Amino acid sequence: MSACVTNTSPLIALSAIKRLDLLREIFPETLVPDAVFRETVTDGVGWHEANQLQQELVAGNWLVRVKVPDSSFLNGLRNRLGGSGEAEAIVLAKERSLPVLLDEMAGRRAAAALGLQVIGSLWVLRQSKAAGRIKLIRPVITQMIESGIYYHDDLVEKFLREVGE
Repeated sequence: MSACVTNTSPLIALSAIKRLDLLREIFPETLVPDAVFRETVTDGVGWHEANQLQQELVAGNWLVRVKVPDSSFLNGLRNRLGGSGEAEAIVLAKERSLPVLLDEMAGRRAAAALGLQVIGSLWVLRQSKAAGRIKLIRPVITQMIESGIYYHDDLVEKFLREVGE
């Protein structure tokens, strides 16, 4: 895989711990819908956890901003999911036949129902460990949580068991 489409939450999770490099190593081109750009850069002024992300988005080297045209499909997803970032990410991933990086359950379910490959920030950590970029996942998740990122305790424990930690 060389490209994916992303929503805000996984980017913030990695930015909060200054590890966007983990995503860049897996996806040297990551498409960022306009709504996600607005959420993190335009509306995200002063958002400490987004500092690294904001710098990378403005540089535009590997995080590529993409305009998603309005459509009835997009508007339906916006209404269903209650926001534009996830909806635009799903529509763009569907249009480009790319995996979509989402952490919120409602968006993950909607994307899966459309036949998309759905990945999340924990998937990025699993791939990074498998590639030897990080030794252990538990301390990375702990750092994310201490930075204000929320993961349900049961999800974290199940995931850590799956990866042998």
